Amino acid sequence: MVCKLVDEDTGITTGPGEKTCAVNQEDPNGMNFFIVPGAMSNRDPVVNMPVDFTHLHQSYGPVPHYGLRSWDQDRVPATTNEWNDIPIFMSSYAGNLVMWQALVQYKMISGEKNQFHSGANRYFETTIQTLPDTWAVKYDESDGTIRLTMVGKAEICRGDFERAQKAAGGTPTFPNYDFVEAEKIRQKEADEKAANDERNEDEEEILEPGSSSSFTSSFSSTVIQLFVLFFALKH
Repeated sequence: MVCKLVDEDTGITTGPGEKTCAVNQEDPNGMNFFIVPGAMSNRDPVVNMPVDFTHLHQSYGPVPHYGLRSWDQDRVPATTNEWNDIPIFMSSYAGNLVMWQALVQYKMISGEKNQFHSGANRYFETTIQTLPDTWAVKYDESDGTIRLTMVGKAEICRGDFERAQKAAGGTPTFPNYDFVEAEKIRQKEADEKAANDERNEDEEEILEPGSSSSFTSSFSSTVIQLFVLFFALKH
């Protein structure tokens, strides 16, 4: 899923550091971006996408490794800070659907208030039965937990799914990254404390009982010897 990119001078980008595919492609890999899945009698709307979805061939649509992106041009604002729901982007490549993507605004999963946002879609001339019907994101401000949910028809039956889930070790969960970072800090402090304790023990061994008296005796002997030598030279 690579292509010849749009000339740098045009400045067309889909995001920081990203470029789009040029309309004129000479390599089959690049040409595949513009082969759109379509119905026998109508290629617009796109099969397996919502009826209102369209794609921009000559600007922000074809993106390397994403495919030819499609979305509701009238519903999705041009800038992300204007989004008030969870827009859906889908893409195709070589005539096949290759991506389903829900884009969640950061403001929906941050802040000091609990939040819940959801969306739903129906698809045109569906040939793929496992596309998500509904989706949602829930943010819990008390502990910063974010829950993403997708609902749709499963590709396998429940029994096979439960066996696969059991083999995988249970329900997949993301780690609590705050806890992970806290554990790293705690371990670092414990390591530093252990190192300090070890240094203190080494210093105590140098100055352990008997060592100081030996030092005092040696010092006294040296002073006496110097005094005797001074007395002998004087007389």
